[in-house]
Formats: sequence, structure tokens, C-alpha cells
Amino acid sequence: MDTFQEFQAAAASEKVALVILEASKRVVGWSLHSGSVYKLEDFEHHVIVSIEDSGVALTSAASTTLAAGQFYLDRDASILYLRTSDSVNPNSKFIACQFRNYFSNVAVNAPNDLSTGFSVEWRPMLLQTSEFGVEVDNKNLVGFAIEGSGRVVLVNDQGYWKPRFDKWTFENQRCFIYSWNRDLPITEAKLIYRGRVQTKAYDTKKISFSLKDLINELRAPVPLTDLVEYPSVLIPPNLETAKQRLMYGLVKGNRPTNIDQVLPLTGYLLTGTASVTNGSTIVTGTGTSFLAQFSPGDELRLSDDEDKWAVGTVDSDSQITLTEEYEGQTGSGKTIYIFPGHAKRYLNRILLVAGHALREPTATIVNAMSTTLFTVDDATDIEAGGSIFLNGQMSLISRVSGNTIKLVTGPSSIPTVGNSITRLSIANVYLNNRLLQYSRDYVYSASLAKITIDPLAEFNVAPVRSITGTVGFVSTSRLVSGTGTFFKKEVSPGDWIKRNNQSAWYEVLSIESDTALTLRTASAYTSSGAADQKIPEVHDGDSVVLSCDVLGATDDGTPTGVFLKTASQIVSDLLDRAGLGDMIDTDAFDEAEDMSAHQIGVPIPERFDDTKPPSLRDVINKINQSVLGSLYQNEDFEFGYSILSPKRETTDVLRLRESDVLNFKVESDSTRITKTTRIRHTLKEFDPASLDRQLSEVVKTSDQAQYLAKSTKEQIIETYLTDTDDAQYLCNRWEFLLAQASAVVTIDTKLQAARVAVHDRVELQHEKIYERIGSAINRKVSGVQASRKSSSNANLELDDLSNAFSRCAVITEDDAEDFDAADDEEKMYNGYITDDYGMQDNNPDSFGSNLIW
Repeated sequence: MDTFQEFQAAAASEKVALVILEASKRVVGWSLHSGSVYKLEDFEHHVIVSIEDSGVALTSAASTTLAAGQFYLDRDASILYLRTSDSVNPNSKFIACQFRNYFSNVAVNAPNDLSTGFSVEWRPMLLQTSEFGVEVDNKNLVGFAIEGSGRVVLVNDQGYWKPRFDKWTFENQRCFIYSWNRDLPITEAKLIYRGRVQTKAYDTKKISFSLKDLINELRAPVPLTDLVEYPSVLIPPNLETAKQRLMYGLVKGNRPTNIDQVLPLTGYLLTGTASVTNGSTIVTGTGTSFLAQFSPGDELRLSDDEDKWAVGTVDSDSQITLTEEYEGQTGSGKTIYIFPGHAKRYLNRILLVAGHALREPTATIVNAMSTTLFTVDDATDIEAGGSIFLNGQMSLISRVSGNTIKLVTGPSSIPTVGNSITRLSIANVYLNNRLLQYSRDYVYSASLAKITIDPLAEFNVAPVRSITGTVGFVSTSRLVSGTGTFFKKEVSPGDWIKRNNQSAWYEVLSIESDTALTLRTASAYTSSGAADQKIPEVHDGDSVVLSCDVLGATDDGTPTGVFLKTASQIVSDLLDRAGLGDMIDTDAFDEAEDMSAHQIGVPIPERFDDTKPPSLRDVINKINQSVLGSLYQNEDFEFGYSILSPKRETTDVLRLRESDVLNFKVESDSTRITKTTRIRHTLKEFDPASLDRQLSEVVKTSDQAQYLAKSTKEQIIETYLTDTDDAQYLCNRWEFLLAQASAVVTIDTKLQAARVAVHDRVELQHEKIYERIGSAINRKVSGVQASRKSSSNANLELDDLSNAFSRCAVITEDDAEDFDAADDEEKMYNGYITDDYGMQDNNPDSFGSNLIW
């Protein structure tokens, strides 16, 4: 035998299992070799994975001449040489060594790397390995691979294990299991499992290790940074462990986190300093703006006080009168903190959208046909429904065709070639249900993912209303009088008023009576008559909420990077953030992206004040539900990504014939047959229309489930989809899958299926299999939902996905035979146009096939 494929097909052959089991230990007992180099004699490990000095990896050298932070292993002499990063005695440091151990079920001397490396003894201690499996959670037909598990059992050789079992750390260490035959080249050994040790057990006869594969690591939370670590945040203690959020794709109705808050114990620091005398009610400011910052009813605290003092009147920018005498220590240069009695226009101005840069698409105009129609050099991520900023004006995009953009309304003049356009990273910004205008009411930083609200934003968007009675303004005076007015009822501090035939507005500082009030700044005109009023809903992060639409993360963490907006891109990035990026099968992820380019919007966590991030597993599972996707491990134990599809090309199907199958059975489960499928999409953490959290919904009802299976069941599936059409496509597909029972085919083989991975396609041809739907052919194509293998055999579970592989149309080559002339093989894999009633030539055996997926 020359190849593993020949080994798989052999009727009988020796089965050798090779096990590489890693362990780690703290290495001590060093003695000085020379200078700052120390040595450890009688070092038994010939294959070192890593050596760390208090968690910092050291590098391997070629001789005993070591620089700081290096080590050298003399295998022949069994001596390890090491120089710590600070050249001190390593006995005083925590030196951790990770090494490999080699076991087999027969005596083997073979390269340590199963290739061209130096040979090691594979100790013949292996008693058995369990079957190792990986499967897709198909309770709801899609998901991602449940972690594979298994067990390695070794002979308890007392001379070997007694001094090692408890002194080495096996927990969470890697284990690799290979299948091989001694007639094969060692390079033909095939990896059948890769995992980590979860538990170990010891008895008088055997040592056993239970294992979990890499999928188990997805139970960890999504790695996010605490909000308190963001520079210069002002947040209360309950938000300190809230997370700097991670945003993918277009996230609508996002509620950013307010990082410019009044702290409950210390208040909010103001500009300037104060002087105050014990027993006085007067506070004098230096460099202060009391008229802009304080109102009667506010409280202040000075730097050396714990007490707060109530503000009675605000006399000027540099003087406040308290409601009671100051009882603290007389002094000057005191810092000033405010505890507001009502929301302020200079507080709660800065909000954090995410802990990373946001995508900000920009382009240059290369041809302008009109004010609303022009061509740009690159329209990537500039899409219909988005807003662009052009020549100081906002415009809504009507459609994008290639690099040509059509606006709903354009600027006042035709754009000039060379002008740049920007699709806003943060758009549709609302305070409750009042839409803010970019540049006038708010600005943002795409690189810092921060929004800054203008102090006049709430005033700008507040509607104008009339005040009862006649109002009198006096030039250079802050006092306003009223006749027939109800100031105490109709007007509040923070409102704005003006004479209705004037343009200048003034903010109200205090209300003295129904006919007298005081402005923050003096009037510039003298006029009496009808008056207008604006009542701003000032942002306070509680009753007045800011929401926005956000373009999320990019592949390189800059606003100009590739926008991560599809399921394949986002799952890949999540794996990379979890430190698993080197285990990704990029070809599989690229193919999945080609199959599903639907855009999704993923906020992590879903609520701005969540202190506990979700697990990677939960986020990926919801992404998968959004696109009928699955994360799995391929035959090389890399992460792959697959989009559910009933495709059945002859080139990508493993054919199992009767002679290949030791046994098979088919089981059907009707519990998930569903009459009505509801897909929820476009999650809005805050919806300006309802002033609450919002999910949109599309619905599809199945005639087959309703009239044949008599089902009354409803299925609700929450997704990250952001487009209604995409949600309806998904709903139709779920309805198709849930309309009838799905059959699970269990097959026992020898090693023919040892390299089959989850989501591969398998054709079973067996004279005892029943005829497939839409034909009289006794063959069945299904997708692999579970693969379990040992060093000597393999077991597969196949899911026919509600007969999708038989019922759904596929694109057929133009030169394929017509239906009447086709053989069973061609009818199995080709799609044929049906008549008006869904059959070929009115043949009832052909009914129910070639439905559109």
C-alpha cells in the first residue's frame, strides 16, 4: 500500500493508532552553566512545544551560546540550557515547559512530526481510543458543529506513570490521534481527531483522558473590553463592567453608551474655580460660566466638601446665591461639581458606539450628469437607502448601479468632478423620535466610534408652539414680563422663547411667577406681543434616548478597511478575535460568502448596558440561523463554514454502494413539521417610532404542513438580517424545510468515510433503500450531519433536509439528455423542466421535484 486511500479500501489490514499527547510542567532545579546561562540535566523530553518565562515565550537557539530570553535543548546529552529574559537564576522565575509525549497500540519508531523530523519512540501503551465524532445540531436543521468528544485509554505502566501522572499538567493540553498502517509511508498517517484534555483518570490498570475538540472553545464569551477602560469616560459604577461593544454590518436603531455622565457621588466637573466663606450664601467664581451651567434647584459640591449645597439664584457668570449658608471651610480655588436638577445641554454629549473603528465609505466623483445623478470611482458599500454627505449637504441615495449613484434629492448645483462623497458611518440619529441633522446637530469620529451632540441639537429639532398671552422683552435685560400668561404652567427652565416677529431665541433660566421669568442671556430687542416657544427634549440617556444606524467593523480596524457584513466574514472575524484564526479553512469561508451575500447587522452585546458578553457559540448560532449556515470542522480539523444548499453535483458527492455499507437505517422525525414560520429581523435596540425595542417580522404558511400533516405548530426564528426581502427569502426556505419530516440515514462503514466532514454530500445506492421522491430511483443523496470515526471504522449520520436533495431544482448542462432518454444517474443529479402541474409528461412519479430553492 502506498496511500491512505488504498488502506481505506482494503478488505482487511492492520490498524495502527498514533497518539501525540501534550503536557506541561514547571521546570526547576537549575544550576549555573556559564555566565547567565543555566542548565537542567537529565531532561527527559525530546520534543519541546514551548518554554515560557512567566507567560512570555522564549525562543529556541542552536547552541549553548544564548542571548537573553533563549533556550537550547541538547537531546543527545538530555540537557536543557536556558537564559531568562532578565538573565537571573530561572529557579526564581516561573518557567513553564510544554512538551509532547508519543503513544501507540504497537511499538513504533517514527518521526516526531510524522514527516522528516527526528525519530522518537512511540510507547506501546495505547489500549484503546473511542470513536471521535463531530456533528451539526440539526434540531432546527442548521447550527454549527457540536464539539466532538472521545477518550484515550493507556496502560498504567507503574514505572512510567507513578512519577508523572500528578506532576505533569494534562488539563487543557492538546491531543492528536492518527490512523496508520505500518506498510504505509509515515507521511500517509491521517489525523482523525484533534482536541484538548478535559479530564484524566487513574486506576490500577489504565490511565484515561477525556477529550473535547476546538469547537468547545467557542463556549467562551466574545472577548470584549470593559467600558471603564476607555480613556476619559465618565460613567457610574453600574456601567464600569459594561462592554465596549462590537458592531458588525449595518446595525439599525443602535443605542450608544453615554460616556459623559454625572457621577452619582462626585457630580460633574465644571470649568473655573470658586471662592466661598463659611456662613455666607454667596459663591464667587473665577473663570466660570454660571449662567450657562446652573439653574435654581441644582446642587453644587466644592472640592474639599462631601456635602452638596442647593442653588437659590444664578446672579451672573461669576456669582451664585445658595439657599442656605455655607457651612464648609472658607477658601478659594476650589473645584466645582454640579448635580443638576434637570437635564443640561452641556452634559451627556459624548456617546460611544463601539470599541473599534467604524466603516466610512468614501468615493470621488468622476462624472456628473445632474444634481441627482453622477458616477464615482468606487461605490463599494455605498448603497440605496443610505445617506451621503456631499458639498456640505445630506442626501438620500435612491439607487446604485455599478458606480453610478442616483439621489432622491441632490445639492443645489451639479457636483464638480473631483468632489468627494461620504456615506456616514453614523446616520439616522434620533433623540427619541426627533431626527438630528449631521454637522449641525451632531458630529462623529469613525476611527474612535464616538458621537458628539451639539449643545443646540435639541433646540434645533424642537417644534415651535405659541405661548398664551402677551410677552414683553426688554433690550439688554434678562427679565421678561407677561400679560395674561401662565409661565409656571406652560414654561420650564431650559425652554426657549422669542417674540414671534423676531429671529433671536433665548433660553429660560428660571420662572418667578405666571407673569415673570428670567432668561440666561439678555434680550437683544425690546418688543411686546405674541411669543413662540420651543421645548427641547434634552438628552439624559434615560427618558430621552439617542439612537442611530451604524456601519460596523472592518477587517483591518480602520474606516477604510473591508466592511464585515456577511455571515462568512463575521464568523471568521469572531474566530480570529478568539485566537483561532490560524485554524480557519479560508476556501470554505470564501465559498460560503459566494453562496450567501445577505447582509446582517450584529451588535455584541445586544444591549448597551450589558455587563456580561454572550458566548461565541450563541452569537454564531444566531448568525447561522440568519443565513442557514453552519460552522463545522473539516477532515483536517480546521474551521469551515457552509451555507445550507440542496446542490448535488456529481463531482462533490461521495458514493457509497451496497458493498461499502456494513449496515444502514433510516429514521424520520415529524416533531418539527411546522404550519407557520415567522422570521424576526432588523433588530432595533431603540425604535424612534415606538420609543422601545423593536423587531420586524415576516411570515410564511405551509399548505403541505397544514393540509397533509395537519400541523398547527408555529416556529419563530430570530435573525440578524437587516433587509425585509432577505428575511422573506429566508422565511420561504425555512417553510420548505419545516413542511415535512426530515429523514436521518445512519450508515456504518469501514474506513471509506474516514475523511468525510460535516456538510459533505453522500449518495447511498442500495437495493433495499426506498424510492426517492419525484422518481422511481432507489438512491438517496443526503448531507452529513454527524461523522464519527476511530482508527478502524467510521459511522455517518445523513440528513436529507426534508428531501431537499430530491425536491429542489439544480442547474443542468445544456448538452444533458432529456428526461425520457436520461438514465437513473442523470435523473438523480440533473434538473428537468416540469409541466404546468409540476410533473414530467404527467408522470405522477416525477411530481414534487425541481422546486426552486
